[in-house]
Amino acid sequence: MTFNYFEYHRGMSFPLSADIHLKYGANEFTLHDVHLRDKSFYPDDSILPNAFITPLFQLRLKDALYAFTEPYYGFRFIHFFRSNPSFGFGMEFIHHKVFLENDPQTVRMTGTFDGQEVDQSVDPTILLGRYSVSHGVNHLMFSWYYRRMLFRTAKIPDGVIQPYVNVSLGITLPHLELDIIENGEKVRRAYSLQSHINNNGWGAGAGLWFKPFRKMAFHVEYKMTFSWLHGMRFDDDPGARVYSDFYTHHIRWGLSFLF
Repeated sequence: MTFNYFEYHRGMSFPLSADIHLKYGANEFTLHDVHLRDKSFYPDDSILPNAFITPLFQLRLKDALYAFTEPYYGFRFIHFFRSNPSFGFGMEFIHHKVFLENDPQTVRMTGTFDGQEVDQSVDPTILLGRYSVSHGVNHLMFSWYYRRMLFRTAKIPDGVIQPYVNVSLGITLPHLELDIIENGEKVRRAYSLQSHINNNGWGAGAGLWFKPFRKMAFHVEYKMTFSWLHGMRFDDDPGARVYSDFYTHHIRWGLSFLF
C-alpha cells in the first residue's frame, strides 16, 4: 500500500462574475458582476501542451520552461495515514488565470468617480484598459482528503479505483496587471506579484484516482475555489487599493506518482 502521492495536473477553469473595487485618488467605486475569462490553454489552445512539448523535444529548454509556466497547471503532495489510510492531508498549488477581455458587456458601477456619486451602467473597459491576474491567481493551500479504496487486489491493496473528496484553505499570491484609462490614455498602475494577508482562498473538490500500477496512477477532479483578493495595490501608489473576489470551477486531470 502506498501512502504518499505527488501529482502534476493540467486543467481548465471557468471563472464566474466578479465585483472589482478600486480606490485611488478621488475615486472609490465598484464594478459589479464583471464577466472574466480564463485562457486555460494559452498559448496552445489545445488540451495537449504543444507549446511546451515541441521545444522540449527540440532541446529549446528556455522556450519550453516559458511555455510550461503559461497554461493552467498545478502540483500537490498528499500523505495518507498508516493507521487509517482512508484519511490524508497535503499541500497543493493551483495556477489559474482571470482576464477582463474586450468583449462587449455592461455592468453596474456604484461609488464615487471624479468626486461625484455614481450609480450607473458602464462598459468596464472604458475605465480599465487592462485588468487581469495573468501570471496566476496562485492558490497555495493546505488540504484534507477522504478516499474510498475499491477493487483491491494483492498487487494494489489500496484499490485500483479510489474516489475521493477534499477541502482546502490557504493563501493566494496573485500577479495583478492593471491599466487605468486616464484622459483617454492607458496608464500602467500595477504589474506585480501581490503578497498580502488579505489575499486568500478556499476550495472543495471531488475526484477519482485510477491506479493500474503500484507506483503510478491517473486522476481526474472537479474543484471549486473561492478567491478573496482584498490585498492588491497599485505599484506606484501604496495607498491605492484593488479588491476582487470570485468563485471558479476547475476540471483537472493528471499523473500521480506514488511512494
